[in-house]
Amino acid sequence: MRFEMTLRRSPLPLALFALALLPACSSTPPTIPGAVNTASLTITVDPTPVVATLNPVTLVATATYKVVITEVNGLGGQFNFINGSVFDPITGQLVALNYFDSSDLIVFVGKDRIDPKGTVTVTQTANYKLSNSGKAATLTVSAQLKDDHGNLVNAAIQVAIQ
Repeated sequence: MRFEMTLRRSPLPLALFALALLPACSSTPPTIPGAVNTASLTITVDPTPVVATLNPVTLVATATYKVVITEVNGLGGQFNFINGSVFDPITGQLVALNYFDSSDLIVFVGKDRIDPKGTVTVTQTANYKLSNSGKAATLTVSAQLKDDHGNLVNAAIQVAIQ
C-alpha cells in the first residue's frame, strides 16, 4: 500500500499577491505629475480706468467697458456668471449691476464656456446715478467658472470709473 502525501498550500499568499496588484480605491482621483487639476482665470477691464459720460440733464452716468477673461492654467470650463458691479464711492452702495449668467453669455457672446488657455470678451454698460451727482465710481468685475473637472473657480478685479 502506497501512501501519497499531498501538500496543501494556503490560498492566503496568492490572495495577498492579487490584492497588491489591484488599483487602490479612493474618493479622490490620483494626481498625475504635470497634469492640470484646476482652471485659473485672470480678468482685465478695457479701458482701465473706465471713462464714463455724464448726462447733464438727468445726472445719470454711463460707463461702457470690456471684460476680458483668460484661462491661464490649461483647463476649460463653463461660466456660471460674469458680473459687473458699480459702487458709489461716498456711500459704498451698489448703484448698478450687470449680471450675465450662462444663458445671457450664449446670447451676448455666442458661448458660455472658455477653452483651455482661451479668452472670452464681454462688453457691458452700466447706467448709474451717484449721491454727489458725479461720475467717478468703483467698478468690481467678477466671474465664476465650473471647470471641466467640476471645480468652482472664482476671479475678480476692481477698477476705477472716471
